[in-house]
Amino acid sequence: GKRVGDDGGRGHGGSAFVSPDPDLITDGEVIPGGGPTDDGLVVILPLKNWQPAPLVSLFTCSKDKNKTFTVPPGAFTAQVLAYGASGGDSQSDSKVVGGLGAAVQGILPVTVGQSLIVKVGCSLYPSGYALGGDGGGGGSNNIEVGSDGGDGSAVLTSAGEPLFVAGGGGGAGGRGF
Repeated sequence: GKRVGDDGGRGHGGSAFVSPDPDLITDGEVIPGGGPTDDGLVVILPLKNWQPAPLVSLFTCSKDKNKTFTVPPGAFTAQVLAYGASGGDSQSDSKVVGGLGAAVQGILPVTVGQSLIVKVGCSLYPSGYALGGDGGGGGSNNIEVGSDGGDGSAVLTSAGEPLFVAGGGGGAGGRGF
């Protein structure tokens, strides 16, 4: 059929936060370009001062909003990588894409037995640290509502203080004229 109206714009990338406290984070940075498309992801790699190689903890999108990472024996720091979920694509034929989620990484001093709260953003249902916003309207005749933004991913202290936050990407705009 004939297309009526114009598609909305692409969603923008998510924003990011790394705690500026040098006692909490070393070598923290926002990764330029954002994360991959789709759901968020958090990877925690405990760094040990002895062998064998450390175990990697991979946290993915699920309806379980709060996950816990417990620092294993021998670890004194942990490398953290977090990606926010991307925003939703448009539902129109032209498939305007949502924005990428933000990406952050850094080294975190830890103690054995310490617990960290991990929240991983999803792009299909609310689950992350900062939930994605609703999609915008499609103009004066609102042919199609915009897609929702992606949820953010985060690593927090056991008291809920944010250490790393990777915001979700913005959703694609709707179609209207």
